[in-house]
Amino acid sequence: MKFWIPKHLIKKWITIAGRKIPIVNRLLARRHAERVFRALGVRTGPATEQSLRYCDKILDYVPFARTFYSPKLRSVKRVSALKLLQVSRALERCEQLFPGVARGLKLQFFSLPMDVGGFTVVSRRLSARVVLDAVDAVRVAQGPGAARIARGQVLRMHRVMRSMAKHVDEGTILLNTSNAPLYIGTVGERLGFSGVTAHEVGHVFYSKLPKEAYSRWRGVFLQYFKKAKSQGRYYTTYSATNASEGFAEAFAGYVMGDPNLKTFWPEAWEFFEWLRKVGV
Repeated sequence: MKFWIPKHLIKKWITIAGRKIPIVNRLLARRHAERVFRALGVRTGPATEQSLRYCDKILDYVPFARTFYSPKLRSVKRVSALKLLQVSRALERCEQLFPGVARGLKLQFFSLPMDVGGFTVVSRRLSARVVLDAVDAVRVAQGPGAARIARGQVLRMHRVMRSMAKHVDEGTILLNTSNAPLYIGTVGERLGFSGVTAHEVGHVFYSKLPKEAYSRWRGVFLQYFKKAKSQGRYYTTYSATNASEGFAEAFAGYVMGDPNLKTFWPEAWEFFEWLRKVGV
């Protein structure tokens, strides 16, 4: 999917392996992104020491993360102009379609040499939802016995997240600016850094869903999970992880206008159309 860039920010085009790549005017691009951040009241900056500790702890729960990598996290003081443009575009799209969802966000940037695009510090109020989402997915996939094991793992992970949320503002989005992530199996594979940003905004939005919308979404997700598993057709493989990740993936696809969402998961597209209609 092509990445949108305002024409006045493009310095020139180059061709690599038969593909046209835009070279942006870094100064103008940075100013454009900063104007968007100011208009939305978004605060940006390098990841704090506490935020890096949060990422490090969460990685202990990512399968194989410690087996194949010994990542040394570092905060990033200056993000590339192109990545800032992608972040600002994602926030603009989120705000256009769901007014208020991108306002007042706090973004922190870090560098991590592995295939992880970012994290969101979820609210301490989410513990019941997080457990329910994970257990639902595992119960459908592997039966009630596996669901009990998953519940224990999720509870332990969420205790870490809750303790770190005391030191990092709730709703903070941490984005990995490293060039290492390939985003395989996620919406970022098609939408790039814009998709990753919109995905993380989706987590913030999900945490604020009213009860009716949350219940409706669980029904949409479980139906999709069963259908996708039986047919082997997923919007993204990561979208079948649990209801929370499914929401974030579908939200990113919807706000960034990914046509594959309507093809592979039309119920999610209809859900977000309904959300806009009722003004959530």
